[in-house]
Amino acid sequence: MQEILVAAAILIATVIFLVRIQRRDHIHLALPAFVLSDEQQKLVSKCIIPEKCYSQSTWGTKAKLIDTSKLSPLLVPVLVFVNPKSGGQKGDLLIFQLRAILPEFQVFQIGSGGCVPRTGLEFFKAVPNYRVLVCGGDGTVAWVLQSIDELDLIYKPPVAVLPLGTGNDLARVLGWGGGYSSLYGSSVLKLLHSVSMANASNLDRWFVETISKGKKKKTHVMNNYLGIGVDAQIAMNFHRRRERSPHLFCSRTFNKYFWYVLGGSKEILLGRFSNLTSYLQLECDGKILDLPDGIEGVIVLNIASYGGGVDLWGSESSMSDGMLDVVGVASSFQLGAAQVGLTRPMRLCQCKNVKITTKVSLPMQIDGEPKNLRPSVINISFQNQSVMLTPSTEFEMKIQQSSAMVEEVLLWAGQEDILNESQITKLRQKFNTSLSIRKRLSSIDSNFM
Repeated sequence: MQEILVAAAILIATVIFLVRIQRRDHIHLALPAFVLSDEQQKLVSKCIIPEKCYSQSTWGTKAKLIDTSKLSPLLVPVLVFVNPKSGGQKGDLLIFQLRAILPEFQVFQIGSGGCVPRTGLEFFKAVPNYRVLVCGGDGTVAWVLQSIDELDLIYKPPVAVLPLGTGNDLARVLGWGGGYSSLYGSSVLKLLHSVSMANASNLDRWFVETISKGKKKKTHVMNNYLGIGVDAQIAMNFHRRRERSPHLFCSRTFNKYFWYVLGGSKEILLGRFSNLTSYLQLECDGKILDLPDGIEGVIVLNIASYGGGVDLWGSESSMSDGMLDVVGVASSFQLGAAQVGLTRPMRLCQCKNVKITTKVSLPMQIDGEPKNLRPSVINISFQNQSVMLTPSTEFEMKIQQSSAMVEEVLLWAGQEDILNESQITKLRQKFNTSLSIRKRLSSIDSNFM
C-alpha cells in the first residue's frame, strides 16, 4: 500500500511539473532564420565539402557527385542522419537548420518519409576522413551502426550522437548529453564544430540470438542493454501508447517521466512478475546463478546508463572492456527509486557470455525496443566494436586547432616549393614531439588538481 501511495504522489507531481515543461518547450520551436557571419563560417568550414568538389546537377543520380581528388586533407566532412520521429519529434526543425549550413547531400532524413542510412553511407564511401552525426534516439543510432557493419566499408567512420530520443542512454555515456532542446543556429554551429574536433572511443557491441520452440532463430545486436521482466513490460506499455497516440509524445521530458511513471505505477499494482525466478534461468560464463527471491526483472548492461541516465551497476563499468554487467531488479518501484539515486538494483555478476532460458512468454527489450518473447533460449556473446565520438575538452580542442593550423602551413609551404618533403617531415615530427610533451604535462597538472 505504501508503494502505491508513493507512486501516485510521484505521478501527480510529475504531471504538474511537466505541463510547465511542455509549455516552455513550445518556445524553443520558434523557427529561427539565420545568416552565417565570417567567424561562424570559419567555425564549421572543415565540416563542409566545398562547392568546387561536387556538381549540383548530378545530385540524385548517384553518379560521381563528389570529386575526392579536390578535397583538402584538412577537411573533416560531417555526414548527418536525422530521424524526425525520434523523441520529441523536433527533427524537421533540425533538418531545416542543418541544411542552412551544410550542402543537401550531407544531411539525410531517415525513417518515415526519408531514406535508409545505407543510402548516405554508400554515397560517402569514397570520401576520406568523414564523420557521421546521428540525430535521433538509441534505436536510430543502432540502425546506423548496423548499416555500417552490413556495408563492410574499408573506412568505417566514427559516429557522434545528437540525442533526440527519450532515454538517450548511449549519448549520455559518450558525453553528448541527455537531450537537445535549443535548436537555434548558433547551437547547431557549435555542435558541428564539436563533432569535427571530437575524440574517438570504442563501443562493445553484442550478438543476441533467440531460439524459440517451433520458431525460426532470430538475431539482434545490443549496444546498450537487454532486459527481461518488469522493465521490459514498462517499455512495452510506453511503446504501445506512443503507437496509438503519437501526438501525446511531442516532448522528450514529458515522455520520459510522465509515461514511464504511469507504466511503472501500473506494474506496481499488477505485480505480474513476482514469481519471475520460478520460470527464468540465468547462466553466466557457463555457470547457473541462483537468483534471489523477489526479483521481477533481469537487466544485462553494456553501458553505464539505463532508462535515461541511471547507472545501475556503479563503478568498474566500461563500454569497451568486453564484459557485461548483470543486475536484478526487485520491482518497478525500485527502478523509479534508482532514477533519483535512492537505491540500486542487485549486482548479480560480470561476465563475457550470458544465456537466459525462459519457461513462459515474457516481455523482452533490447536498447529500449520491446517485444513479446515466447519460451526461449537467449544467448548473448561479443560481436565487435564500433568507433564512436566523444566531445573533446577545451584544452584538447585548442591542441587540435593548433595542429590543423601547423599542417595547413606545411601543406602551403610544400605547394609553393618553400620547403621540400624532407624538411616538412622533420618539422612535422618536431611539432608532434612538442605536442606530446605538452599533453603529458597537462595530464600531470590535472591529476594534481
